[in-house]
Amino acid sequence: MHLHDKNCQEENRLIILYLYNKMFMPLKDAFVEEFFYDREWMTYFDMKAQLLNLFDEGYLEPHEKHEKNQLKGAVCAGQF
Repeated sequence: MHLHDKNCQEENRLIILYLYNKMFMPLKDAFVEEFFYDREWMTYFDMKAQLLNLFDEGYLEPHEKHEKNQLKGAVCAGQF
């Protein structure tokens, strides 16, 4: 039983923000890709597009160390 519609971009955005919020640490792109691919929650291209949108809109920011990203502000995902 699937509770998530893969084609719903708003749900995809919230799932990505939820993951970053609950992990409490910067995440590598490879981890995020594998996490969603293994669960078949969204396609690779939808995930990459949503990540880029979240960066452009200021919800995510690069971490000081290369190849890791983090939420911008500790409480922004709690607003959803």
